[in-house]
Amino acid sequence: ADDVEVHAAMLSWDEQRLSTYFESGGKASAPPPPQRSLRVLSLHGGGGNRNVNAMQVSRLRRALGPPDVVHFDFLEGDHAWKSENIDPRLVQLFGPGPYWGWYGVENASGHGQNDRDAYVKAMMDPAVGFEYIGYEAALDRLERHISEHGPYDALVGFSQGAIMVTMLTARALQRVARGEGAPPAWACNVLLSALPPRASPYAPIFPPGGSPLHASPPIARLPAIACMGRQDPFAPYGRQGLGSIYGALEWFEHGGGHETAKEAEVNSEVAEAIWRAVEGHRSSPG
Repeated sequence: ADDVEVHAAMLSWDEQRLSTYFESGGKASAPPPPQRSLRVLSLHGGGGNRNVNAMQVSRLRRALGPPDVVHFDFLEGDHAWKSENIDPRLVQLFGPGPYWGWYGVENASGHGQNDRDAYVKAMMDPAVGFEYIGYEAALDRLERHISEHGPYDALVGFSQGAIMVTMLTARALQRVARGEGAPPAWACNVLLSALPPRASPYAPIFPPGGSPLHASPPIARLPAIACMGRQDPFAPYGRQGLGSIYGALEWFEHGGGHETAKEAEVNSEVAEAIWRAVEGHRSSPG
């Protein structure tokens, strides 16, 4: 136990949690005992569906706590994904689909997502124009789902789903600034293999005619927890872009590519960050 890190947050832990932490060598501490259940809404990436997404977040779900405490809802997009862009490994695992996205994406480079290296280069080039097709309707649908089935403590998004989470949050905050709506009711955004918005009026990293980085974060205070693979070709773009959008961003990395973390330690750290944000939100005035 002498080599295990001790930090201030442990002062609030109970005996069982402290015992678990030290017995594991400090690598797999249990989430804090909740005052009530945790409700999470999870969004798949482009070319996914609820079954794919449930598999992607299964390790994080276990790290957050038992199923009688942690409740995940899965919402699917309704934009049919092009068959040539569907990962054949998903078809082997989950069958013929259908597989969905949240909106369509076009870009002026002519490179599609199946040409990964050229597509990444185009995304990181401010001179290449991108267009999102149908994203406003997708945001409206997501907003209705939260209104009808929430409240949720956290929104989780993988890849294109994470872009949806960021756009929804930025849109809500823009309305607040105009005196037209309420701020987001959830405690935090959880962004897995996440990218910043590329082509919308909601927190784009390269706004038309503007600076490629935000002078001040458009999402200044809502906690955001991002986890990305060190081997992910989108990682430099994701980290730079999300860092310019979120003023309260916690960044975690795993050893894989454009996928969710497999390492128990990383999932435990992300789960800890989620619980900190949720408990902080619950204890805040109002």
